[in-house]
Amino acid sequence: MTGVPFQLVLHPAFERDLQDLATEAGRNPTGEARRLLLVTLSALQAVKDGTIPVRPLEQMGSYPDLSDCNKVYIQTDPDSKPKYRLVWRERPPEEPGGIATREVIQLGARELGSVYHLAGQRLGRPAGVSLEELREPERKDAAAKLSNLSQFPTPTRSPKSDQEFGG
Repeated sequence: MTGVPFQLVLHPAFERDLQDLATEAGRNPTGEARRLLLVTLSALQAVKDGTIPVRPLEQMGSYPDLSDCNKVYIQTDPDSKPKYRLVWRERPPEEPGGIATREVIQLGARELGSVYHLAGQRLGRPAGVSLEELREPERKDAAAKLSNLSQFPTPTRSPKSDQEFGG
């Protein structure tokens, strides 16, 4: 683990979830929501700092493909197994020498995989469809457009057509 800082970005829906959790924690300062909020805030800092173990998710047929994402175990009771997961993904820097981004997508219960289904919904990924399959229509559309363009004869240019297209 390098401890390299990352830019932390919160998915808008996750940001709302976190605000709702803070509101709930404020209503009951000794309840589980308060513990969950504190542990989650600590985990967010570790994700940003790069000091948290990276646990990649794998593609599983009955879940959305989150193989480009990672998970963090969130444990509110030290005497039991962690029942929450925080799902995030890393994005490379937009420019050479820039800072990589870590986008936090979902916090939720591990039970029945709900956290993974919700993360998939937030990313627009249906269950059982791989990232490769999701990208395939984009490639086919682009190839079809290029193929269709090649069927048309190359127009001859005239001064009028140059003016029409800002030539």
